Amino acid sequence: MDGTQRVQLVTELVLPANNLVGALETHLLARFAALERVNLAHNQLVGHLPSLVELSRLKVLNISYNAFQGSLPAFHPEAAVEVIDLVGNAYFGPLDLSANVVNLTHFDASRNFFHGSIFPPLLLTASGMVHYSVALNELAGTLPDSICASWPRLAHLNLANNDGLVQSAGVPLAWLSSLSGSLPPEFSTLSQLSTLQIPSASLSGTIPDGYSALTRMVDLQISSNDLEGTIPSDLFQSMPRLTTLVAEKNPMLSGQLPPSLFSSPHFDLDYVNFAWCNFPASSRLTWRFSPRRD
Repeated sequence: MDGTQRVQLVTELVLPANNLVGALETHLLARFAALERVNLAHNQLVGHLPSLVELSRLKVLNISYNAFQGSLPAFHPEAAVEVIDLVGNAYFGPLDLSANVVNLTHFDASRNFFHGSIFPPLLLTASGMVHYSVALNELAGTLPDSICASWPRLAHLNLANNDGLVQSAGVPLAWLSSLSGSLPPEFSTLSQLSTLQIPSASLSGTIPDGYSALTRMVDLQISSNDLEGTIPSDLFQSMPRLTTLVAEKNPMLSGQLPPSLFSSPHFDLDYVNFAWCNFPASSRLTWRFSPRRD
């Protein structure tokens, strides 16, 4: 078997954190037609990612924390990609993914410069989506009514800090978000949801009563929005895994903090922040707890 034949049998290219520097040849990956997994994360690679359109078997692409730039890479139309991780690069343009998303479970494009819709229609057809994060971009839009029906297995949703950076007096950098709408009551049907991060948006309305059904919730961050009304009294009764709760800077949240927040012996709460809400003075505090020692 000659060298060319051996290259064509390679199924994984896994080189994370290898101090790789510079640009890669345009057709480098095309030589490895059988590739199923590409992991070039945590290097210092720049320029454009080599073409993926010849990789019909590709399942996992992780190029996070480099300096790749340009628009979203194009995929082979028959490649049933399962994981796409683009975190921490310099990609821009809309999230116009040209890929077969039937098997896609993990999509993370955080810390880039993408703009346009925060929920592209094609990605909403990925019915197996478990992890969706597009934080720290320049995206905008609304929470679609269909999100729970589209992604019934969703466990991690991070939409934080979109629509660019602005300079403000006294504050070095402040993030704005063009996400709008309300917290969907349908989120209560997402039985696997453990992370919900939607801070610094323009969300309005109340916190739905049914969220007490989110029994796997670990990290809930809804700060700096326009949420109003009282917090449902039973919200935290069935969240034994909750460690982080951040709801500060919702000035129209009022009433009393639910007793269920601190009454459960199963809580491992590490950080709670309700500062700058309209609670009684004794409640407008930030609590940081020491880890529980069993």
